[in-house]
Amino acid sequence: MTTSRIARIMIPLDGMEAADRAIAVAARIACRTGAQLHLVSVCRPVSASSAMLPGFVPYPTDLDAMARESLRSHLDARVEETVTVYSVSTASAILDGPESVADQLAAYARRHDVDLIVMRSHGRSAIGSFCFGSVGAALMERSHVPCLLLRDGNLHRSPSAPVRWGFARILVPLDGTPESEAGIEQAVALANRSATEITLLVVVPDRWVPAPGIGLAAPDTPELAAAKAYVEGLAHRLDVRGFRARGMALARPSVPAGIAECVEAQQSDLVSICSHHRSEGDRLIFGSVIDTLVHGTRVPVLARRTTRAEVVDLPDAACTVCLQTETAAFG
Repeated sequence: MTTSRIARIMIPLDGMEAADRAIAVAARIACRTGAQLHLVSVCRPVSASSAMLPGFVPYPTDLDAMARESLRSHLDARVEETVTVYSVSTASAILDGPESVADQLAAYARRHDVDLIVMRSHGRSAIGSFCFGSVGAALMERSHVPCLLLRDGNLHRSPSAPVRWGFARILVPLDGTPESEAGIEQAVALANRSATEITLLVVVPDRWVPAPGIGLAAPDTPELAAAKAYVEGLAHRLDVRGFRARGMALARPSVPAGIAECVEAQQSDLVSICSHHRSEGDRLIFGSVIDTLVHGTRVPVLARRTTRAEVVDLPDAACTVCLQTETAAFG
Protein backbone atom coordinates (compact mmCIF):
# COMPACT_ATOMS: atom_id res chain seq x y z
CA MET A 1 0.00 0.00 0.00
CA THR A 2 2.23 2.80 -1.27
CA THR A 3 -0.68 5.25 -1.46
CA SER A 4 -3.47 6.02 0.97
CA ARG A 5 -6.14 4.23 -1.10
CA ILE A 6 -7.54 0.93 0.09
CA ALA A 7 -9.40 -0.82 -2.74
CA ARG A 8 -9.21 -4.51 -1.75
CA ILE A 9 -9.15 -6.07 1.72
CA MET A 10 -8.38 -9.75 2.32
CA ILE A 11 -9.66 -11.62 5.39
CA PRO A 12 -8.09 -15.08 5.88
CA LEU A 13 -10.68 -17.45 7.36
CA ASP A 14 -10.37 -21.02 8.58
CA GLY A 15 -13.98 -22.06 9.03
CA MET A 16 -14.02 -21.20 12.74
CA GLU A 17 -16.19 -18.53 14.36
CA ALA A 18 -13.18 -17.00 16.09
CA ALA A 19 -11.55 -15.99 12.81
CA ASP A 20 -14.89 -14.73 11.45
CA ARG A 21 -14.91 -11.92 14.00
CA ALA A 22 -12.34 -10.08 11.89
CA ILE A 23 -14.95 -9.62 9.15
CA ALA A 24 -16.80 -6.90 11.06
CA VAL A 25 -13.63 -4.81 11.40
CA ALA A 26 -12.74 -5.19 7.72
CA ALA A 27 -16.33 -4.45 6.66
CA ARG A 28 -16.43 -1.20 8.60
CA ILE A 29 -13.21 -0.12 6.93
CA ALA A 30 -14.70 -1.08 3.56
CA CYS A 31 -17.84 0.96 4.27
CA ARG A 32 -15.72 4.09 4.63
CA THR A 33 -13.19 3.44 1.87
CA GLY A 34 -15.38 1.68 -0.69
CA ALA A 35 -13.06 -1.34 -0.72
CA GLN A 36 -14.02 -4.82 -1.87
CA LEU A 37 -13.69 -7.62 0.69
CA HIS A 38 -12.04 -10.93 -0.19
CA LEU A 39 -12.87 -13.78 2.20
CA VAL A 40 -10.19 -16.42 1.60
CA SER A 41 -9.70 -19.90 3.06
CA VAL A 42 -6.92 -22.43 2.51
CA CYS A 43 -8.03 -26.05 2.34
CA ARG A 44 -5.14 -28.26 3.41
CA PRO A 45 -5.24 -32.05 2.89
CA VAL A 46 -6.64 -33.67 6.00
CA SER A 47 -5.61 -37.24 5.20
CA ALA A 48 -2.92 -38.59 2.94
CA SER A 49 -4.65 -41.96 2.50
CA SER A 50 -7.54 -44.01 3.77
CA ALA A 51 -5.35 -46.71 5.28
CA MET A 52 -6.38 -47.88 8.72
CA LEU A 53 -3.91 -47.51 11.55
CA PRO A 54 -3.92 -50.14 14.32
CA GLY A 55 -6.56 -49.30 16.88
CA PHE A 56 -8.00 -46.36 14.88
CA VAL A 57 -11.06 -45.95 12.72
CA PRO A 58 -10.05 -45.37 9.07
CA TYR A 59 -10.52 -41.93 7.52
CA PRO A 60 -13.26 -41.72 4.90
CA THR A 61 -11.73 -41.66 1.44
CA ASP A 62 -13.57 -38.41 0.64
CA LEU A 63 -12.54 -36.55 3.81
CA ASP A 64 -10.69 -33.83 1.88
CA ALA A 65 -13.70 -33.25 -0.36
CA MET A 66 -15.90 -33.02 2.71
CA ALA A 67 -13.56 -30.47 4.30
CA ARG A 68 -13.58 -28.35 1.15
CA GLU A 69 -17.36 -28.48 0.94
CA SER A 70 -17.62 -27.43 4.57
CA LEU A 71 -15.33 -24.46 3.92
CA ARG A 72 -17.33 -23.51 0.84
CA SER A 73 -20.59 -23.54 2.81
CA HIS A 74 -18.98 -21.49 5.56
CA LEU A 75 -17.63 -18.89 3.12
CA ASP A 76 -20.93 -18.62 1.24
CA ALA A 77 -22.76 -17.97 4.51
CA ARG A 78 -20.26 -15.30 5.56
CA VAL A 79 -20.48 -13.59 2.16
CA GLU A 80 -24.27 -13.48 2.35
CA GLU A 81 -24.18 -12.08 5.88
CA THR A 82 -21.56 -9.45 5.02
CA VAL A 83 -23.39 -8.19 1.95
CA THR A 84 -26.71 -8.09 3.82
CA VAL A 85 -25.41 -6.32 6.93
CA TYR A 86 -22.80 -3.97 5.46
CA SER A 87 -23.78 -3.65 1.77
CA VAL A 88 -20.18 -3.92 0.60
CA SER A 89 -18.83 -5.80 -2.40
CA THR A 90 -17.62 -9.20 -1.21
CA ALA A 91 -15.83 -12.04 -3.00
CA SER A 92 -14.64 -15.40 -1.70
CA ALA A 93 -12.10 -18.04 -2.65
CA ILE A 94 -10.80 -21.40 -1.48
CA LEU A 95 -7.13 -22.13 -2.07
CA ASP A 96 -5.90 -25.71 -2.10
CA GLY A 97 -2.45 -25.86 -3.65
CA PRO A 98 0.54 -27.78 -2.28
CA GLU A 99 2.22 -24.65 -0.88
CA SER A 100 2.03 -23.56 2.75
CA VAL A 101 -0.95 -21.56 4.02
CA ALA A 102 1.10 -18.35 4.16
CA ASP A 103 2.51 -18.84 0.65
CA GLN A 104 -0.94 -19.40 -0.83
CA LEU A 105 -2.42 -16.38 0.93
CA ALA A 106 0.54 -14.21 -0.12
CA ALA A 107 0.19 -15.35 -3.74
CA TYR A 108 -3.54 -14.54 -3.67
CA ALA A 109 -2.80 -11.09 -2.27
CA ARG A 110 -0.37 -10.41 -5.12
CA ARG A 111 -2.70 -11.72 -7.84
CA HIS A 112 -5.58 -9.57 -6.65
CA ASP A 113 -3.59 -6.44 -5.67
CA VAL A 114 -4.76 -6.64 -2.07
CA ASP A 115 -4.08 -3.41 -0.14
CA LEU A 116 -4.84 -4.60 3.39
CA ILE A 117 -5.08 -7.93 5.22
CA VAL A 118 -7.28 -8.14 8.33
CA MET A 119 -6.83 -11.21 10.50
CA ARG A 120 -7.02 -12.44 14.06
CA SER A 121 -3.78 -12.66 15.97
CA HIS A 122 -5.00 -15.81 17.71
CA GLY A 123 -6.96 -18.67 16.26
CA ARG A 124 -6.76 -22.42 16.36
CA SER A 125 -8.22 -24.81 13.85
CA ALA A 126 -7.46 -27.95 11.91
CA ILE A 127 -5.76 -25.99 9.13
CA GLY A 128 -3.49 -23.88 11.28
CA SER A 129 -3.24 -21.00 13.67
CA PHE A 130 -3.69 -17.49 12.32
CA CYS A 131 -1.35 -15.84 14.80
CA PHE A 132 1.73 -13.71 14.82
CA GLY A 133 4.72 -16.02 14.95
CA SER A 134 3.25 -18.47 12.43
CA VAL A 135 0.90 -17.70 9.54
CA GLY A 136 0.62 -13.99 10.37
CA ALA A 137 4.37 -13.47 10.59
CA ALA A 138 5.04 -15.49 7.44
CA LEU A 139 2.32 -13.62 5.57
CA MET A 140 3.85 -10.25 6.44
CA GLU A 141 7.27 -11.53 5.43
CA ARG A 142 6.13 -12.77 2.01
CA SER A 143 3.32 -10.44 0.95
CA HIS A 144 4.62 -7.01 2.06
CA VAL A 145 0.95 -6.06 2.48
CA PRO A 146 -0.14 -4.27 5.69
CA CYS A 147 -1.63 -6.79 8.12
CA LEU A 148 -4.16 -5.56 10.67
CA LEU A 149 -3.67 -8.01 13.54
CA LEU A 150 -6.62 -8.34 15.90
CA ARG A 151 -7.02 -10.14 19.19
CA ASP A 152 -10.12 -11.00 21.19
CA GLY A 153 -9.83 -7.86 23.29
CA ASN A 154 -10.11 -5.77 20.10
CA LEU A 155 -13.12 -7.69 18.80
CA HIS A 156 -15.46 -7.86 21.79
CA ARG A 157 -17.61 -4.96 22.92
CA SER A 158 -20.17 -4.89 25.70
CA PRO A 159 -23.77 -4.40 24.51
CA SER A 160 -23.79 -0.82 25.83
CA ALA A 161 -20.41 0.13 24.33
CA PRO A 162 -20.44 2.10 21.08
CA VAL A 163 -19.42 0.14 18.01
CA ARG A 164 -16.61 2.31 16.67
CA TRP A 165 -13.87 1.33 14.28
CA GLY A 166 -12.90 4.82 13.16
CA PHE A 167 -9.46 4.68 14.84
CA ALA A 168 -9.64 8.10 16.47
CA ARG A 169 -6.08 7.88 17.84
CA ILE A 170 -3.34 6.16 15.82
CA LEU A 171 0.21 5.70 17.10
CA VAL A 172 3.07 5.35 14.59
CA PRO A 173 6.41 4.17 16.08
CA LEU A 174 9.42 5.42 14.09
CA ASP A 175 13.15 4.76 14.17
CA GLY A 176 14.44 7.47 11.84
CA THR A 177 14.47 5.34 8.67
CA PRO A 178 12.35 5.85 5.53
CA GLU A 179 11.17 2.26 5.94
CA SER A 180 9.59 3.01 9.30
CA GLU A 181 8.03 6.19 7.88
CA ALA A 182 5.93 4.01 5.58
CA GLY A 183 3.86 3.41 8.71
CA ILE A 184 2.68 7.02 8.43
CA GLU A 185 1.09 6.43 5.02
CA GLN A 186 -0.68 3.26 6.09
CA ALA A 187 -2.01 5.15 9.13
CA VAL A 188 -3.23 7.92 6.84
CA ALA A 189 -5.14 5.31 4.81
CA LEU A 190 -7.28 4.51 7.88
CA ALA A 191 -7.45 8.05 9.25
CA ASN A 192 -10.27 10.56 9.15
CA ARG A 193 -8.89 14.04 8.52
CA SER A 194 -11.25 15.76 10.91
CA ALA A 195 -11.47 13.13 13.64
CA THR A 196 -8.23 11.13 13.79
CA GLU A 197 -5.19 12.19 15.78
CA ILE A 198 -1.93 10.65 14.56
CA THR A 199 0.93 10.49 17.09
CA LEU A 200 4.45 9.91 15.72
CA LEU A 201 6.69 8.32 18.34
CA VAL A 202 10.40 7.66 18.69
CA VAL A 203 11.60 5.69 21.71
CA VAL A 204 15.29 6.40 22.33
CA PRO A 205 17.06 3.62 24.28
CA ASP A 206 17.91 5.12 27.66
CA ARG A 207 21.59 4.43 28.42
CA TRP A 208 21.88 7.00 31.19
CA VAL A 209 21.72 5.64 34.77
CA PRO A 210 21.96 8.17 37.63
CA ALA A 211 24.36 7.55 40.47
CA PRO A 212 22.80 6.06 43.63
CA GLY A 213 21.21 8.68 45.86
CA ILE A 214 21.08 11.42 43.22
CA GLY A 215 17.45 12.28 42.59
CA LEU A 216 17.88 14.19 39.35
CA ALA A 217 15.81 13.66 36.23
CA ALA A 218 17.69 12.55 33.15
CA PRO A 219 18.46 15.61 31.03
CA ASP A 220 17.54 15.84 27.35
CA THR A 221 20.43 14.22 25.55
CA PRO A 222 21.40 15.32 22.02
CA GLU A 223 19.85 12.05 20.79
CA LEU A 224 16.52 12.81 22.46
CA ALA A 225 16.53 16.40 21.20
CA ALA A 226 17.21 15.18 17.65
CA ALA A 227 14.38 12.65 17.97
CA LYS A 228 11.96 15.37 19.04
CA ALA A 229 12.92 17.60 16.12
CA TYR A 230 12.58 14.66 13.74
CA VAL A 231 9.04 13.62 14.73
CA GLU A 232 7.84 17.21 15.09
CA GLY A 233 9.03 17.88 11.54
CA LEU A 234 7.12 14.89 10.21
CA ALA A 235 4.04 15.85 12.23
CA HIS A 236 4.13 19.33 10.69
CA ARG A 237 4.10 17.79 7.21
CA LEU A 238 0.97 15.86 8.12
CA ASP A 239 -0.60 19.04 9.49
CA VAL A 240 0.02 20.72 6.14
CA ARG A 241 -1.83 17.84 4.45
CA GLY A 242 -4.85 18.45 6.67
CA PHE A 243 -4.30 15.72 9.29
CA ARG A 244 -4.15 16.22 13.03
CA ALA A 245 -0.67 15.09 14.05
CA ARG A 246 1.90 15.52 16.78
CA GLY A 247 5.36 14.16 17.52
CA MET A 248 6.66 12.56 20.71
CA ALA A 249 10.08 11.32 21.81
CA LEU A 250 10.68 9.21 24.91
CA ALA A 251 13.81 7.82 26.54
CA ARG A 252 13.18 4.30 27.85
CA PRO A 253 15.38 1.26 28.54
CA SER A 254 13.16 -0.98 26.38
CA VAL A 255 11.84 0.17 23.01
CA PRO A 256 8.92 -2.32 22.86
CA ALA A 257 7.92 -1.51 26.44
CA GLY A 258 8.17 2.22 25.70
CA ILE A 259 5.84 1.87 22.72
CA ALA A 260 3.38 -0.18 24.78
CA GLU A 261 3.52 2.43 27.56
CA CYS A 262 2.67 5.18 25.08
CA VAL A 263 -0.22 3.13 23.65
CA GLU A 264 -1.84 3.04 27.09
CA ALA A 265 -0.99 6.63 28.03
CA GLN A 266 -2.37 8.02 24.76
CA GLN A 267 -5.35 5.62 24.75
CA SER A 268 -4.48 4.71 21.17
CA ASP A 269 -6.99 2.84 19.01
CA LEU A 270 -4.41 1.48 16.58
CA VAL A 271 -0.64 1.07 16.21
CA SER A 272 0.76 1.39 12.67
CA ILE A 273 4.29 0.04 12.30
CA CYS A 274 6.55 -0.63 9.31
CA SER A 275 10.08 -1.94 8.96
CA HIS A 276 12.53 -3.43 6.50
CA HIS A 277 14.75 -6.03 8.12
CA ARG A 278 18.34 -6.19 6.98
CA SER A 279 19.55 -9.02 9.20
CA GLU A 280 18.32 -11.91 11.29
CA GLY A 281 18.73 -9.72 14.36
CA ASP A 282 16.54 -7.00 12.87
CA ARG A 283 13.90 -9.59 12.07
CA LEU A 284 13.86 -10.83 15.65
CA ILE A 285 13.68 -7.28 17.05
CA PHE A 286 10.77 -6.38 14.75
CA GLY A 287 8.99 -9.57 15.78
CA SER A 288 9.62 -8.74 19.43
CA VAL A 289 8.01 -5.31 19.04
CA ILE A 290 4.96 -6.73 17.27
CA ASP A 291 4.64 -9.57 19.77
CA THR A 292 4.80 -7.13 22.69
CA LEU A 293 2.12 -4.93 21.14
CA VAL A 294 -0.20 -7.78 20.12
CA HIS A 295 0.02 -9.63 23.43
CA GLY A 296 0.70 -6.76 25.82
CA THR A 297 -1.71 -4.03 24.67
CA ARG A 298 -5.43 -3.76 24.07
CA VAL A 299 -5.27 -2.33 20.53
CA PRO A 300 -5.09 -3.73 17.00
CA VAL A 301 -1.69 -3.60 15.31
CA LEU A 302 -1.26 -2.66 11.65
CA ALA A 303 2.13 -4.15 10.71
CA ARG A 304 4.03 -4.40 7.47
CA ARG A 305 7.38 -5.37 6.03
CA THR A 306 8.53 -2.87 3.41
CA THR A 307 11.02 -3.21 0.60
CA ARG A 308 13.67 -0.67 -0.27
CA ALA A 309 12.00 0.07 -3.62
CA GLU A 310 8.70 0.92 -1.93
CA VAL A 311 10.11 3.81 0.10
CA VAL A 312 12.25 5.56 -2.52
CA ASP A 313 9.43 7.90 -3.56
CA LEU A 314 7.46 7.79 -0.32
CA PRO A 315 5.51 11.03 0.29
CA ASP A 316 6.89 13.00 3.22
CA ALA A 317 9.84 10.64 3.47
CA ALA A 318 12.87 11.65 5.51
CA CYS A 319 12.63 14.97 7.33
CA THR A 320 15.52 17.42 6.88
CA VAL A 321 16.43 16.81 10.51
CA CYS A 322 17.84 13.27 10.50
CA LEU A 323 17.84 11.00 13.50
CA GLN A 324 21.41 9.78 13.85
CA THR A 325 21.12 7.77 17.04
CA GLU A 326 20.96 4.24 18.32
CA THR A 327 17.19 4.16 17.77
CA ALA A 328 17.11 1.31 15.26
CA ALA A 329 14.31 -0.14 17.32
CA PHE A 330 12.83 -2.62 14.92
CA GLY A 331 14.99 -2.76 11.81
